[in-house]
Amino acid sequence: MKKILLLVVFLIFQNQIVAQIENPNFTAKQKNEIKILSKSLSFLPDFTKLTKKLTNSNYNKLQKCTVVKSGGIKTSLIELWLNDNWVNSMLTTFAFDLNNHETGYLIQKWQNNDWVNDIDEGIVLNEQNFPQIDSLRSWEDNKWVNQFKHIYTYNSNNDVKNAITMQWNDTTKTWVKMVNLTLSYDEEFKVIESLMEIWDDTNWTPIIKGNYVYNDFDSLKISLTQMWMGDEYIDNERITYKYNEKKLKVEELYENWLFFQSAWAKSLRYKYEYNNSGQQIVKYDEQWDLATGDKKVYKKISTTYTGKYIAEELTQEWKDTDWVNTDLNTYTYNDNKMTKNLWQKWDDTNNKWYNFERWTFTYGNTVAVREKKNEPGNFYLSQNYPNPFNPATTIKYTIPSSAVVNVAADFSQRLTTLKVYDVLGRKVTTLVNEEKQPGSYQVIFNANNLPSGIYLYRLRIGNNTITKKCLLIK
Repeated sequence: MKKILLLVVFLIFQNQIVAQIENPNFTAKQKNEIKILSKSLSFLPDFTKLTKKLTNSNYNKLQKCTVVKSGGIKTSLIELWLNDNWVNSMLTTFAFDLNNHETGYLIQKWQNNDWVNDIDEGIVLNEQNFPQIDSLRSWEDNKWVNQFKHIYTYNSNNDVKNAITMQWNDTTKTWVKMVNLTLSYDEEFKVIESLMEIWDDTNWTPIIKGNYVYNDFDSLKISLTQMWMGDEYIDNERITYKYNEKKLKVEELYENWLFFQSAWAKSLRYKYEYNNSGQQIVKYDEQWDLATGDKKVYKKISTTYTGKYIAEELTQEWKDTDWVNTDLNTYTYNDNKMTKNLWQKWDDTNNKWYNFERWTFTYGNTVAVREKKNEPGNFYLSQNYPNPFNPATTIKYTIPSSAVVNVAADFSQRLTTLKVYDVLGRKVTTLVNEEKQPGSYQVIFNANNLPSGIYLYRLRIGNNTITKKCLLIK
């Protein structure tokens, strides 16, 4: 029975569209490793549902251009063209720590003439500023609901060696183990094997294994994934890569193993062409029907550049005997940063382009609170202890007499507040909100109902503020 169940999962997995989530804090090599991770995870129904929302958002599309994340992007706005006007659709706001490392993002949808929360991600960075924990929440019934959490560990080369996915159980209010992915490397720190296991309430059960073979210039030559069927691994998907004399990738061929026919069948192929500068100018997308073996989709994306930046991407589909326009993306830049992406669709009837969607990116310096030193004459805010903590920690602060000498007599200027915020600047709780006399104090911050992540706690009296960070790990 268990083997039959795994076979059903295997057949479903063959038809999944792989969702790839790339975190901008990762290096190019680490992004490739996370692609392997997300590929392994995407067959899970609930995870796929959530990643679909993300891949339909501007967060994933930002990765298409390397300059988007440079210079401190603050927001990206998606608008839809409706009734000859641009109408708000989705807004993504990025959060950063005091060192300009991204610590999360918030996605909001436009509903009833207002922005409504949809999804947010919080990222906890390790000492090397690589993601240690990221957690996803969705906005449901006017509150944030935990969905998934990933916990990463790294090897000596700062490559991801293990990633555990946990799902939130809203009934028990606990995180539940879900998927464990382990990556193995050779002596040159290239990924040579991946193993995905599923938690069965008591043990990790293997489900998918990946093996990766490289050519003599260290680029992927073959990747093979196999699925565990209870007593043996059976082939699942094979990807073969080809390169030209300049070591540029010219083809990716995807094949799926047809279990009942015991044969490989083509499912997808990407073919690439380049200009003399090594820039990709054409990408062909061919797809086959696994059941019949017939080619069912044939698509071409042609790219033009202004210098080193993408200017336009034209998408066409093969119809009968010719290429037919379908989509056009036009990119606008300012100071080497992408500021707009206009997406247009082709109108076959009127033989012209019409507006469909527009992306607008805003940039600026990260707004961060500078911490004041504990100098004489200034009040003092300690680092919380313990830190990291779960679920409670102690925060101490001191208000010396000199700190209130120049404060006006009215209550609003003598009011002392100690508030806690998440990385997106949203207040999560108020610990102190009253008039305080000079002296030393301490307060307990209990985060029992909060998700893991970085939080900022801010002490304020009059115009004086101190802000520090704390780390909650559950």
